[in-house]
Amino acid sequence: TGELLQCNLMEDIDQMLFYFLQEFYNLTADTHNKLNCIRAIKKSTREELYRRLFLAKEVINDLVCENISVERMAKEVCLNKFHFISCFKELYRTTPHQYFRELKLQKALHLLKNDQLSVTAVCHQLGFESVGSFSYLFKKRYGMSPSDDAEKK
Repeated sequence: TGELLQCNLMEDIDQMLFYFLQEFYNLTADTHNKLNCIRAIKKSTREELYRRLFLAKEVINDLVCENISVERMAKEVCLNKFHFISCFKELYRTTPHQYFRELKLQKALHLLKNDQLSVTAVCHQLGFESVGSFSYLFKKRYGMSPSDDAEKK
């Protein structure tokens, strides 16, 4: 029984190791593909731009409940605003503003579905300028008003 238990444990470890190696390979391949999307002559420049743009996404994700400008995003990663927008779009196929807005809308959908918050509370928590503009963007993105989604709880 001890040998069988040890054998099962080794199989579990092998499966976990295979999973982690597969995920590592996928991340490495994805990073390599994204590095090649950046138009820069030197590899070190591409790597540095990728590092800064990846950091920018992390900053945006961390500040989803704030109202941050593209200028601030660029400043956070020490890039010129126009260069930042261009490189971000080149790498992620969306502008920083569009990415930020989409992230806010996804967060709003999650809050409306899972929390007991009103549409107004979600709107203000995520830093939208008005309930009207929030409702318009939400409906445009999800095909229903935020109050429709809140009522489905």
